[in-house]
Amino acid sequence: MSKPIHVTAAVTALCSPTAFAIVDAYELSTSISIPAQPSEAPSTEGDSAAASIDASGPKLECTIAPYIWLTSFSGDLMIRGINFDVDASFFDIVDNTETVLGLMGAVDLVYDKWVFQFSGAWTRAEVERARSLNPNLNVSGDLRVDTTWLELFGGYRFIDQPMSDKPEDQRRWRLDGFAGGRLSIIDAEASVSSNVFVTLPDGSTIEAGRTRRRDMSETWLEPYVGARFGADLSEHWRTEIRGDVGGFGIDGSDFSWQAAAVIGYRWDFHNWSLTAFGGYRALSQDYSNGGFGWDMIVHGPIIGVGFSF
Repeated sequence: MSKPIHVTAAVTALCSPTAFAIVDAYELSTSISIPAQPSEAPSTEGDSAAASIDASGPKLECTIAPYIWLTSFSGDLMIRGINFDVDASFFDIVDNTETVLGLMGAVDLVYDKWVFQFSGAWTRAEVERARSLNPNLNVSGDLRVDTTWLELFGGYRFIDQPMSDKPEDQRRWRLDGFAGGRLSIIDAEASVSSNVFVTLPDGSTIEAGRTRRRDMSETWLEPYVGARFGADLSEHWRTEIRGDVGGFGIDGSDFSWQAAAVIGYRWDFHNWSLTAFGGYRALSQDYSNGGFGWDMIVHGPIIGVGFSF
């Protein structure tokens, strides 16, 4: 008499909502009935079915995450030899900027244990009456800074395991290591003024009460290495922490570091999921080339959504 054998196939879908994306997993169990062979002829159909399931191989998971980064700037900006002190919160920038513009987003890919991410951010900030840090140079400047960052990294998932030994506990934690590159594009403009006659570092002069416009544009590419830790807090809540360091004196970039922490809540739908997340991100860069310098920490809250499929 033929007796049904039940084989359970587990399909895992990972999602990670940002460059600092939150990664989670869920399992769908499908029962497949395979008639057993008589006891005198041992069955191999179960093994064949398992081999067929395994032959499907790892799946490609993708997450697209638009987000908002409420940026504040703290550091020094040098334009044609004039070094300005910049200390502007997000609310200061909103007050000084007629149009607050910002475009940010990330695309995450996971294939087996390989992880990839492409992310970009563009924002405009205007700072009023930034004072000069140059000795004996009595000037101030109204600044407008357009910043663009494009990042690409590839890495490996070294750890992906359950949070506990209980079969009913579906929570997992993960650890990724990665390496990549960051392209930075800074367009800076300063309207420089003084209440006395001064000679600027480039040899030009400003008469008392007059204003002179100075602008520079700089582009550089810096490498970085880092790690990303993610954990399931519950069935729906996820968290992630990411950090990286880079620059290493290459292409004028003395040193850079970045840190981000996010937490998110996920809703599951048919073949896709939606995650709302929030957190904090900080990026520090120390770059100089000729009369341009960018020794700045850009930081602030991030808020966004991730679509995973």
